[in-house]
Amino acid sequence: DELIRVVKESSQYVNVPVKRINGSSGTITVKYRCDDKILKSPCQDDERPALSGTDYESVNGQLSFGPGEIEKILRINILDDKIPEPKQVKFDLVLFECVGPVGGRACLTDHSVTQFKIVNDENTQAIMDLALKLQKEKDEKYTVATESWADQFHNAFEVECEDDEVPTTSTYIMHYITLPWKIIFAIVPPTKYGNGWVCFCVSLSFIGVVTGIIGDLASLFGCSVGMPDATTAITLVALGTSLPDTFASKAAALSDDTADAAIGNVTGSNAVNVFLGLGLPWLMAAAYWDFGDHSDKVKLEWAAKYKNSQSSTLKKLANANNIKPAFAIEAGSLGPSVLIFVCCALTAVFILVMRRRKFGVELGGPQPYANYAAFAFICLWMIYIGGSIALEA
Repeated sequence: DELIRVVKESSQYVNVPVKRINGSSGTITVKYRCDDKILKSPCQDDERPALSGTDYESVNGQLSFGPGEIEKILRINILDDKIPEPKQVKFDLVLFECVGPVGGRACLTDHSVTQFKIVNDENTQAIMDLALKLQKEKDEKYTVATESWADQFHNAFEVECEDDEVPTTSTYIMHYITLPWKIIFAIVPPTKYGNGWVCFCVSLSFIGVVTGIIGDLASLFGCSVGMPDATTAITLVALGTSLPDTFASKAAALSDDTADAAIGNVTGSNAVNVFLGLGLPWLMAAAYWDFGDHSDKVKLEWAAKYKNSQSSTLKKLANANNIKPAFAIEAGSLGPSVLIFVCCALTAVFILVMRRRKFGVELGGPQPYANYAAFAFICLWMIYIGGSIALEA
């Protein structure tokens, strides 16, 4: 009946009535097909031809009207691509080759071609707009990008809490304890300068200074209470320097859809500590001792220190006639502690692998198994600390 029909994308299908008029005697057949190549009316600037298999399911075939039948229904499925964009696409339903019983007098009327225009649904568009708005708010909440120093100082003085939550007493206590550090780090240049590289470099220098201060304070405290250096290193110093990584991993776990960022932050941080934190200073020291010009007094002091060394190489160099100093770090009692750490690390990896196979996740997951995993990781840390201290003692 209609030459142009507008169909909403979310309607799933459209029923098209095909009517027989001016009699119903005998049998009449008519063929039909969908066409999106040659359209009855051309597309405007904001329109395009529909794509079969993407926008709709093309149909073709033949209808047969028996004696007394005056109407048939064709069903065309409409496909929703779930893309939040304005949509106006067209295709035609064409009737052709009508054959009748009485001398072949059956024919088609002027309404043998109906054009369908598929448009996006207002409700679907509203839902998509809301989803995009919520995603934008989430991205803004967890973004680390800043535009000015004023924003950074404003954020430093702002009490952090989740949306629709009232700050508790503990929230205020933690805010005022960390406020001096927030103010200090608000001095770091905003990310808009140099595509973030200025912020990155200055942040690294700030973190290095803070890490050095924490390490020295921890060492002084351990010395004052008579704690061995190895024990101080794996407890106080490790806790003080790893807390920033812990909070960064927590933020990554909350803002990211997967656990990759949180676990990658932990493994990456440890890789930097081992390969860069130890490798770079040792490389500089080795270059100094190998290529530096050392006085006779320095050579004699070096020889006196290592002439009774357990290392045959150092002992040989120290007792040689021509003393050639070299950078040397003798092994202590850290070997058993490293062995315990490796065993605990392998156990932690095993737990993560089993959680992936059982629940499909590394972090979180169903209760109470998420709490069990957290308790297991805490126990691994305590086993490492306790075992290392026992071996040291």
